[in-house]
Amino acid sequence: MNRLLLTSALAFLAIPAFGQQFEVTPPGANVPSFMGNLPDKPQPVQYRILVGATGGGLFDNAFLGVVAQATILIGRRYEFDLSDEFHPLESNPNIGRGFANSIFAEGVTWLPNGNGISGGIGYSNYRFAPISNGGEYIYVGPIKRFLVARTPVRLGIGYLREIRNGITNGYETSHLQGVNFGTGIRVGCSGYVCYEVAYDSSLARILKPGNPQCDGSGPQNPGLTPCPRFLSTTGGINMSFTLQWPVRQGRENR
Repeated sequence: MNRLLLTSALAFLAIPAFGQQFEVTPPGANVPSFMGNLPDKPQPVQYRILVGATGGGLFDNAFLGVVAQATILIGRRYEFDLSDEFHPLESNPNIGRGFANSIFAEGVTWLPNGNGISGGIGYSNYRFAPISNGGEYIYVGPIKRFLVARTPVRLGIGYLREIRNGITNGYETSHLQGVNFGTGIRVGCSGYVCYEVAYDSSLARILKPGNPQCDGSGPQNPGLTPCPRFLSTTGGINMSFTLQWPVRQGRENR
Protein backbone atom coordinates (compact mmCIF):
# COMPACT_ATOMS: atom_id res chain seq x y z
CA MET A 1 0.00 0.00 0.00
CA ASN A 2 2.89 2.34 0.72
CA ARG A 3 4.01 1.99 -2.90
CA LEU A 4 0.88 3.83 -4.00
CA LEU A 5 1.70 6.70 -1.67
CA LEU A 6 5.32 6.61 -2.78
CA THR A 7 4.23 6.94 -6.41
CA SER A 8 2.53 10.26 -5.72
CA ALA A 9 5.36 11.61 -3.59
CA LEU A 10 8.20 10.80 -6.00
CA ALA A 11 6.27 11.81 -9.08
CA PHE A 12 5.40 15.17 -7.60
CA LEU A 13 8.96 16.28 -6.84
CA ALA A 14 9.91 17.06 -10.42
CA ILE A 15 7.26 19.73 -10.74
CA PRO A 16 8.10 22.22 -8.01
CA ALA A 17 11.79 21.53 -7.76
CA PHE A 18 13.10 21.53 -11.30
CA GLY A 19 10.57 22.12 -14.03
CA GLN A 20 8.84 25.36 -13.19
CA GLN A 21 11.13 28.01 -11.79
CA PHE A 22 12.41 30.19 -14.59
CA GLU A 23 12.50 33.97 -14.19
CA VAL A 24 9.54 35.58 -15.92
CA THR A 25 7.74 38.75 -14.88
CA PRO A 26 4.74 40.91 -15.76
CA PRO A 27 5.32 43.45 -18.57
CA GLY A 28 7.47 46.38 -17.46
CA ALA A 29 9.05 44.67 -14.45
CA ASN A 30 12.80 44.36 -13.99
CA VAL A 31 14.03 40.86 -14.73
CA PRO A 32 17.12 39.31 -13.08
CA SER A 33 19.52 37.41 -15.33
CA PHE A 34 18.90 33.69 -15.75
CA MET A 35 22.61 33.02 -15.44
CA GLY A 36 22.88 34.57 -12.00
CA ASN A 37 24.56 37.88 -12.95
CA LEU A 38 22.37 39.85 -10.59
CA PRO A 39 21.73 43.57 -11.15
CA ASP A 40 22.74 46.11 -8.49
CA LYS A 41 19.34 47.70 -7.91
CA PRO A 42 16.65 45.87 -5.90
CA GLN A 43 14.12 43.88 -7.89
CA PRO A 44 10.34 44.02 -7.36
CA VAL A 45 8.18 41.17 -6.22
CA GLN A 46 7.21 39.10 -9.25
CA TYR A 47 4.79 36.25 -9.81
CA ARG A 48 3.96 33.45 -12.24
CA ILE A 49 1.30 30.81 -12.74
CA LEU A 50 1.80 27.35 -14.27
CA VAL A 51 -0.69 24.68 -15.34
CA GLY A 52 -0.10 21.45 -17.18
CA ALA A 53 -0.29 17.68 -17.45
CA THR A 54 1.88 14.98 -15.90
CA GLY A 55 2.28 11.21 -16.06
CA GLY A 56 4.61 8.40 -15.08
CA GLY A 57 5.06 5.11 -13.29
CA LEU A 58 6.53 3.46 -10.20
CA PHE A 59 6.64 -0.30 -9.58
CA ASP A 60 3.33 -1.57 -11.00
CA ASN A 61 1.58 1.78 -10.56
CA ALA A 62 0.78 4.07 -13.48
CA PHE A 63 -0.74 7.54 -13.29
CA LEU A 64 -1.93 10.52 -15.33
CA GLY A 65 -2.82 13.87 -13.83
CA VAL A 66 -2.80 17.64 -13.83
CA VAL A 67 -0.58 20.10 -12.00
CA ALA A 68 -0.90 23.76 -11.00
CA GLN A 69 1.63 26.06 -9.35
CA ALA A 70 1.83 29.62 -8.07
CA THR A 71 5.26 31.19 -7.62
CA ILE A 72 6.45 34.40 -5.99
CA LEU A 73 9.93 35.81 -6.68
CA ILE A 74 11.16 38.17 -3.97
CA GLY A 75 14.09 40.41 -4.78
CA ARG A 76 16.99 38.86 -6.63
CA ARG A 77 17.57 35.65 -4.72
CA TYR A 78 14.41 34.11 -3.32
CA GLU A 79 11.58 31.98 -4.73
CA PHE A 80 8.53 30.54 -3.00
CA ASP A 81 6.34 27.96 -4.72
CA LEU A 82 3.04 26.34 -3.81
CA SER A 83 2.04 23.41 -6.03
CA ASP A 84 -0.77 20.89 -6.26
CA GLU A 85 -0.79 17.73 -8.37
CA PHE A 86 -3.92 15.63 -8.80
CA HIS A 87 -3.96 12.14 -10.36
CA PRO A 88 -7.55 11.26 -11.30
CA LEU A 89 -6.14 8.16 -13.01
CA GLU A 90 -3.94 6.01 -10.79
CA SER A 91 -3.89 2.25 -11.22
CA ASN A 92 -2.30 -0.86 -9.80
CA PRO A 93 -2.95 -4.31 -11.34
CA ASN A 94 -3.23 -5.94 -7.91
CA ILE A 95 -5.53 -3.36 -6.31
CA GLY A 96 -7.41 -1.61 -9.08
CA ARG A 97 -7.93 2.06 -9.84
CA GLY A 98 -8.14 5.11 -7.67
CA PHE A 99 -6.89 8.66 -7.37
CA ALA A 100 -4.11 10.55 -5.58
CA ASN A 101 -3.27 14.13 -4.67
CA SER A 102 -0.10 15.90 -3.52
CA ILE A 103 0.53 19.42 -2.29
CA PHE A 104 4.02 20.85 -1.90
CA ALA A 105 5.55 24.08 -0.56
CA GLU A 106 9.10 24.91 -1.61
CA GLY A 107 11.68 27.64 -1.18
CA VAL A 108 14.76 28.37 -3.30
CA THR A 109 17.71 30.59 -2.40
CA TRP A 110 19.73 31.59 -5.46
CA LEU A 111 23.46 32.17 -5.18
CA PRO A 112 25.81 33.72 -7.77
CA ASN A 113 26.64 31.97 -11.05
CA GLY A 114 23.31 30.15 -11.34
CA ASN A 115 23.75 27.99 -8.25
CA GLY A 116 21.04 27.54 -5.64
CA ILE A 117 19.69 25.57 -2.71
CA SER A 118 16.10 24.29 -2.69
CA GLY A 119 14.06 22.67 0.05
CA GLY A 120 10.44 21.82 0.66
CA ILE A 121 7.78 19.93 2.56
CA GLY A 122 4.73 18.16 1.17
CA TYR A 123 1.77 15.92 1.85
CA SER A 124 0.69 13.11 -0.48
CA ASN A 125 -2.42 10.95 -0.19
CA TYR A 126 -4.26 8.32 -2.23
CA ARG A 127 -7.57 6.46 -2.21
CA PHE A 128 -8.12 2.99 -3.63
CA ALA A 129 -11.45 1.73 -2.29
CA PRO A 130 -11.45 0.61 0.43
CA ILE A 131 -7.84 1.75 1.04
CA SER A 132 -6.95 5.34 1.96
CA ASN A 133 -3.68 6.67 3.31
CA GLY A 134 -1.35 9.68 3.39
CA GLY A 135 2.22 10.67 4.22
CA GLU A 136 4.45 13.70 4.77
CA TYR A 137 7.80 14.27 3.07
CA ILE A 138 10.70 16.72 3.16
CA TYR A 139 13.59 17.22 0.76
CA VAL A 140 16.63 19.48 0.29
CA GLY A 141 19.38 19.74 -2.30
CA PRO A 142 21.40 21.86 -4.74
CA ILE A 143 20.00 23.19 -8.01
CA LYS A 144 21.74 24.69 -11.05
CA ARG A 145 20.37 26.92 -13.84
CA PHE A 146 22.13 27.67 -17.13
CA LEU A 147 21.62 28.09 -20.88
CA VAL A 148 22.10 25.48 -23.60
CA ALA A 149 21.91 26.99 -27.08
CA ARG A 150 20.04 29.95 -25.52
CA THR A 151 17.51 27.56 -23.97
CA PRO A 152 17.00 27.84 -20.17
CA VAL A 153 17.74 24.56 -18.38
CA ARG A 154 17.65 23.50 -14.75
CA LEU A 155 19.31 20.50 -13.11
CA GLY A 156 18.87 19.45 -9.52
CA ILE A 157 19.39 16.65 -7.06
CA GLY A 158 17.66 16.34 -3.71
CA TYR A 159 17.58 14.13 -0.63
CA LEU A 160 14.03 12.92 0.09
CA ARG A 161 12.77 11.58 3.42
CA GLU A 162 9.40 10.58 4.85
CA ILE A 163 8.61 12.10 8.25
CA ARG A 164 6.08 11.34 11.01
CA ASN A 165 6.49 7.61 10.49
CA GLY A 166 4.21 5.11 12.21
CA ILE A 167 0.85 3.49 11.51
CA THR A 168 -1.70 5.68 9.72
CA ASN A 169 -5.19 4.53 8.85
CA GLY A 170 -4.20 0.99 9.81
CA TYR A 171 -1.14 0.82 7.52
CA GLU A 172 2.54 1.22 8.23
CA THR A 173 4.48 4.07 6.68
CA SER A 174 7.37 3.16 4.40
CA HIS A 175 10.15 5.12 6.21
CA LEU A 176 11.23 6.27 2.75
CA GLN A 177 14.70 7.73 2.18
CA GLY A 178 16.01 8.45 -1.28
CA VAL A 179 17.45 10.67 -3.97
CA ASN A 180 15.59 12.59 -6.66
CA PHE A 181 17.14 13.79 -9.95
CA GLY A 182 15.37 16.36 -12.09
CA THR A 183 15.69 18.35 -15.31
CA GLY A 184 13.53 21.25 -16.48
CA ILE A 185 13.72 22.81 -19.95
CA ARG A 186 11.84 25.79 -21.34
CA VAL A 187 11.30 24.76 -24.93
CA GLY A 188 9.87 28.03 -26.21
CA CYS A 189 7.41 30.90 -25.89
CA SER A 190 4.47 32.19 -27.93
CA GLY A 191 2.78 35.48 -27.13
CA TYR A 192 2.44 35.70 -23.35
CA VAL A 193 2.85 31.97 -22.67
CA CYS A 194 5.96 29.77 -22.35
CA TYR A 195 6.15 26.00 -22.66
CA GLU A 196 8.18 23.83 -20.30
CA VAL A 197 9.06 20.15 -20.18
CA ALA A 198 10.31 18.43 -17.02
CA TYR A 199 11.76 14.96 -16.50
CA ASP A 200 12.35 13.41 -13.10
CA SER A 201 13.76 10.12 -11.83
CA SER A 202 13.98 8.83 -8.28
CA LEU A 203 15.71 6.07 -6.34
CA ALA A 204 14.63 5.29 -2.79
CA ARG A 205 14.86 2.78 0.03
CA ILE A 206 11.66 1.70 1.77
CA LEU A 207 10.49 -0.80 4.35
CA LYS A 208 7.95 -3.34 3.15
CA PRO A 209 4.78 -3.78 5.23
CA GLY A 210 5.07 -6.22 8.13
CA ASN A 211 2.75 -8.89 9.46
CA PRO A 212 -0.28 -7.19 11.05
CA GLN A 213 -0.35 -9.80 13.82
CA CYS A 214 2.96 -8.53 15.19
CA ASP A 215 3.05 -4.86 14.16
CA GLY A 216 -0.48 -3.96 15.29
CA SER A 217 -1.64 -2.61 11.94
CA GLY A 218 -4.32 -5.38 11.35
CA PRO A 219 -6.67 -6.63 10.08
CA GLN A 220 -5.18 -9.80 8.68
CA ASN A 221 -3.91 -9.32 5.12
CA PRO A 222 -2.19 -12.27 3.43
CA GLY A 223 -0.54 -9.87 0.98
CA LEU A 224 1.69 -8.42 3.69
CA THR A 225 5.17 -9.87 4.13
CA PRO A 226 6.07 -11.55 7.46
CA CYS A 227 7.73 -9.38 10.06
CA PRO A 228 10.39 -8.24 10.70
CA ARG A 229 10.02 -5.75 7.88
CA PHE A 230 12.35 -6.12 4.92
CA LEU A 231 14.21 -3.42 3.01
CA SER A 232 13.38 -2.75 -0.63
CA THR A 233 14.71 -0.39 -3.29
CA THR A 234 12.32 1.42 -5.60
CA GLY A 235 12.60 3.76 -8.55
CA GLY A 236 10.26 5.86 -10.62
CA ILE A 237 10.02 8.33 -13.49
CA ASN A 238 7.74 11.28 -14.12
CA MET A 239 7.32 13.68 -17.04
CA SER A 240 5.29 16.86 -17.29
CA PHE A 241 4.38 19.53 -19.81
CA THR A 242 3.29 22.94 -18.47
CA LEU A 243 2.22 26.36 -19.69
CA GLN A 244 3.63 29.36 -17.84
CA TRP A 245 2.60 33.01 -17.76
CA PRO A 246 2.93 35.98 -17.71
CA VAL A 247 5.96 36.43 -19.99
CA ARG A 248 7.34 39.84 -20.84
CA GLN A 249 6.76 40.50 -24.55
CA GLY A 250 6.51 36.74 -25.07
CA ARG A 251 10.26 36.30 -24.64
CA GLU A 252 12.47 34.54 -22.14
CA ASN A 253 14.66 36.36 -19.63
CA ARG A 254 14.09 39.92 -20.80
